[in-house]
Amino acid sequence: MSVGLRSQPTLSARWLDTPLGPMIAVADDTGVRLLEFADRRALPHEITRLRRRLGPIRFGENEVFSTLALELRRYFSGKSAIFGVRIAQEGTEFEKNVWAALRKIPPGQTRTYADLARSAGYPAALRAVARANGNNQISIVVPCHRVIAADGSLLGYGGKLWRKKWLLGHERGFARVFERVIRQSPQAKKSSPIQAQRLTSTLSVWSKTKASSGGFSAAAATEP
Repeated sequence: MSVGLRSQPTLSARWLDTPLGPMIAVADDTGVRLLEFADRRALPHEITRLRRRLGPIRFGENEVFSTLALELRRYFSGKSAIFGVRIAQEGTEFEKNVWAALRKIPPGQTRTYADLARSAGYPAALRAVARANGNNQISIVVPCHRVIAADGSLLGYGGKLWRKKWLLGHERGFARVFERVIRQSPQAKKSSPIQAQRLTSTLSVWSKTKASSGGFSAAAATEP
């Protein structure tokens, strides 16, 4: 190899069908680089930026896609909201801290932009945190849809507001099922009210404790 040349990761792309419409995923051996709905307005710019930073993108298979596709199917079918797929999103340290804070928001819950700014460690940088939230390129897995306005309105979402509304409603179903499992668990029944409250709080952050239930059926959605 010539001096000065360095190998670049091979970026693969794949279409993924979901009840909310097709999504495109881009990944390499490091992890998922992009996951967006096909009609996102910023998608062409995001793909161009990835190409400039990491090299060409070609449609093909990658072992990361198998994990991602399986976890998305489980998510949309109401079986699990846990994502263990590797992600490798390009961004500044500031953006990565904001995206990490997003992943701490439990399914079935929302946070305001001010909440997100505090959680990320930048309470005085509200606008910059909002921009970082909008710059997220890994939809659903990095749940920027769980951030809402201070007055409770949904505000913006690059994947379209009707999808944001659907996703939040779908995740409230997850939360109801999970809370029911907690209430019915032997440990909760033997606990004092305070202990039960702590147990509910602990488990509601969606640790990887697996609890089976009848499931929350995710019906196919259509754009209004």
